[in-house]
Amino acid sequence: MIEDAAELRGKINDFSIVQWLSNTPYPYDLGDAISFINRSNQSIKDSTAYNLVIEIEGEIAGGVGLFDVNEVGGELGFWIASKFWKRGIATEASKAMLGCGVRQLELKTIKASFKEGNKASKKVLKKLGFISVNQKLEEKMVNSFNEVFISISIFFCKGFPSLSVTVPEIDCANKEDVISNDAVSYTHLTLPTTPYV
Repeated sequence: MIEDAAELRGKINDFSIVQWLSNTPYPYDLGDAISFINRSNQSIKDSTAYNLVIEIEGEIAGGVGLFDVNEVGGELGFWIASKFWKRGIATEASKAMLGCGVRQLELKTIKASFKEGNKASKKVLKKLGFISVNQKLEEKMVNSFNEVFISISIFFCKGFPSLSVTVPEIDCANKEDVISNDAVSYTHLTLPTTPYV
């Protein structure tokens, strides 16, 4: 549905979000959203990435995914619409995504990174049980200006953390369950509506 692309564009076209993301244009237009959804669906077919939209009460609250997936590992990524900040949504959605990676895809390592100054993402990764194994400064050209990142490579070594709330299982192994039939529809992960702690 084109509504997914339009809503995605509306939620992510916010500099307070984009400033913390890699490889995301700003301003973010409808074409960017459609292109991202199409690439996401193709990546699921190719088993190289699993990007899902986080939905709460029928509204897009953000996105979560595993990307750069190979036979051994992958990388976790997430973003949350500003309206939904400080509710623990990134943590719970990431737990569900990690469950898919560890249990279904049988990944041995999952890493993550965050941009320098992004205290919220750092906090989420610590809650999820990630430990830092490498830190490096990386400079990239983003949105026509240089930005400096701290890239934290993470080794996920102590097993999957217990869930603090019930979240849906994601069957990443069954591609028909996660690929949208509509080329511009984004696969949804629906989370409970109660506030998180």
